[in-house]
Amino acid sequence: KLVDFGLAKFTQDPALTRPDELVGSVSYMAPEVVRGEPASPSSDAFALGMVALEALLGTCPVTGPTDAAAARLAKGEVPRAQALVPKAPAALVAVVDGLLEPSSERRMTLALARASLFPLGTQAQGA
Repeated sequence: KLVDFGLAKFTQDPALTRPDELVGSVSYMAPEVVRGEPASPSSDAFALGMVALEALLGTCPVTGPTDAAAARLAKGEVPRAQALVPKAPAALVAVVDGLLEPSSERRMTLALARASLFPLGTQAQGA
């Protein structure tokens, strides 16, 4: 399990940030979050996709200065597993790229990602 609650807070708590501030690791932020839109479960799916791609690569797939990386992400220029790890299993590449879909409306949900990787009958106990 991966956990980082360093920036976790109640949505109504203004103590950490103001609405116009962007706080966090830009490399894992969904394009809509970088653009200042509210985070959603779809944004979390994007972050998971970025963590999965980093695990496959062994390094963060978003490089360069923070402001340049943020600008690329905001425009929907996201790294693609298909291009970066072409020898990885096709199902895994499809899920990672689905999670990294720039459009939050078309982005793969966490439930679909899980179902794609662990079809019924092959899920690990308690997973």
